[in-house]
Amino acid sequence: MKKGKSTDIRILEPAVYWERKLNINYETEFVRYKKLCTRKIRKREIRKLDGLYYLTYSDWEQKMIATLSSLSESETYEYIHFLYGRAKNSNFIVYLTSGFLFPIMTSFICALIFEFSDVLTSINSFLSFLIIVIWLIWIVYKLRKIIFEYRDDSLHGSFYTDLAHIVENHYKKLTEN
Repeated sequence: MKKGKSTDIRILEPAVYWERKLNINYETEFVRYKKLCTRKIRKREIRKLDGLYYLTYSDWEQKMIATLSSLSESETYEYIHFLYGRAKNSNFIVYLTSGFLFPIMTSFICALIFEFSDVLTSINSFLSFLIIVIWLIWIVYKLRKIIFEYRDDSLHGSFYTDLAHIVENHYKKLTEN
């Protein structure tokens, strides 16, 4: 048997365990959720949809409830806690990015601009203008990429929280009966 190809479902990573148990793919469902939230979807993400996406939240909710039919009451309870854990992990990355990385990145960029401005004053004005424009375009491109990743991370937290609420409501209906 190859290493990492375990057939024992109990020792898998929790996300893989639930994906196999429920026969869903979290990345594909996240892209569908992202489309549902009217966020911009990249071309490579559109391929994951296979033409299936939802126009309303209730359609997506019904699809998620249908996937829960194979779970027992205790498994549903465990799944709720798994989803809230994933939401907390996603939100941690968002808080780390907004509270730590953005301020450091801003300080670094300001320091570079200050240092770079001394060099540019001694060079021809047109050449210095051209260098600044190219450099700013590069910075904007990199920042845009970081901001898109940041928005996706914050949406991941919302995805797992919404999914947890759906499962929680389903669990309440299970326990009432």
